[in-house]
Amino acid sequence: MYVREMRAQLGSARTRNEAMPDAVHTSTLQRGRRLKRRTAPDPKGILFDLDGTLVRGEYALPGAVKAVSRLRACGLRIAYCTQDSINTPKLIAERLNGLGFKAAPAARRRISG
Repeated sequence: MYVREMRAQLGSARTRNEAMPDAVHTSTLQRGRRLKRRTAPDPKGILFDLDGTLVRGEYALPGAVKAVSRLRACGLRIAYCTQDSINTPKLIAERLNGLGFKAAPAARRRISG
């Protein structure tokens, strides 16, 4: 939508914050024309941290299993990471499978420290 049309629809609001709804900011408009949006390429997979993101202690967080299942159904590859240096990847995968996540043990990779 052009700026003029937006202002007409929103009425007498004069300030920048009042004139534009949250979804459309004047930074996305230039001289009455829309700027082309740059989009990122579609992701091929998602890497989830476990502790505090999908699980807390011995329990899955509400909605986590369903969300991961839906993402997997959309064709995304799912991978998990954790800072747990005590348990083996096999034990972590068993724990995730017991909570309802589909997980296969992966080779342990050191990515920090």
